[in-house]
Amino acid sequence: MVKLKSESHLLELNKQRVLTNYRYLLFSTHGYFSPIHPALSGIVLDQLHTPVPTDGYINAAEWVGYDLRSDLMVLSACETGVGQTSGDGVLGLPYALYVAGNTNTLLTLWTILDESTAEFMRRFFSRLQQGENHVDALTSVKREFLKENKYHNPLHWAAFILYGI
Repeated sequence: MVKLKSESHLLELNKQRVLTNYRYLLFSTHGYFSPIHPALSGIVLDQLHTPVPTDGYINAAEWVGYDLRSDLMVLSACETGVGQTSGDGVLGLPYALYVAGNTNTLLTLWTILDESTAEFMRRFFSRLQQGENHVDALTSVKREFLKENKYHNPLHWAAFILYGI
């Protein structure tokens, strides 16, 4: 496991081809959607003392330059699954990550809550470790949340979608 420190750290890991060694990639951070320019939609990695040429953001246009071989990337961040629809599907982060070499991506369609999202991710990855596939793990956790008083509101679970093959 590698704990990412910044955008420049991620760039260095990509340059050294370290990212190609991971089956799962998880980013728990802030996300943003640019409705006018989907290529500018992205995630925030760091904002303090960012060295030039980095700005702390990694957007869809930048992701296509990465070399990924991951089976699953999880963007545990707000609005990461939102994009513009074209004849090729949803343009934005989902498509950019696919072009970069990632097979499947777990994304969100709207703003998510920190506490319930952390629990959702804990359960999701626990199921993956037990051998469940991505679709079954996602479906199971959503059903668990739906049955619990604390998390039954769709705000806690319905935003998560799986994009990929």
